[in-house]
Amino acid sequence: MFGIKTRARILFDRLFCAGAPHLERIGSVCPWVVMPKLIPPGGIVISGGVGRDIEFEKELARRFGCAVHLFDPTPTGKKTMALPENAVPGIVYHETGLAGNPGSFDFAYPHDLVEGSFGLALADSRQTTRLECDSITNFMKLNGIEHCDLLKLDIEGFEYAVIDDLLGASMMIPQICIEYHHFLPGIAIMTSFSQIRKLLRAGYRIAFKNKYEYLFVHVTCWPK
Repeated sequence: MFGIKTRARILFDRLFCAGAPHLERIGSVCPWVVMPKLIPPGGIVISGGVGRDIEFEKELARRFGCAVHLFDPTPTGKKTMALPENAVPGIVYHETGLAGNPGSFDFAYPHDLVEGSFGLALADSRQTTRLECDSITNFMKLNGIEHCDLLKLDIEGFEYAVIDDLLGASMMIPQICIEYHHFLPGIAIMTSFSQIRKLLRAGYRIAFKNKYEYLFVHVTCWPK
């Protein structure tokens, strides 16, 4: 049986996607909910976070012919991308992370070495390692990329600075998939709420929510 808080959260989450049309769950092990209608053939996708599964990115490349730029500087990400089955046409792997600005940042080692999630170094005692990151705005400028059709961020605490950078540059991405990490030590839930308010003020609507995962769709792209 679910507890009262869990039942309330499930009902609360369902409210967000009740009026959102054309949603589809893409991927198998680590799926994400998106609006496929907003993904053009040959669209450009920026994805932060490899982890141990890239079925989401592989389906975007195969099904829509997307050019997928996939970022992850961690040993876990590099090991996943070294697998032969992940050498998929259309996916370009960058051995850098995503942050609010280019530079080197401290990443904390995973709590669970099997699960393998390196993340933002926070107020705990985990060992850290220094890894290189880039900002989306800088990456796009250097590579002559003028737009992004879909952004996915599962980057263990770095998402806040990445989104702030995009909002500061007034960059409009039709749909953004984010996992917020206020469940990590040192990140307050109000940090997530504050950024969600910024996204809403910038013209985004919440199309889907499940626990910590969100799909934001810009109001100018919302299907009729």
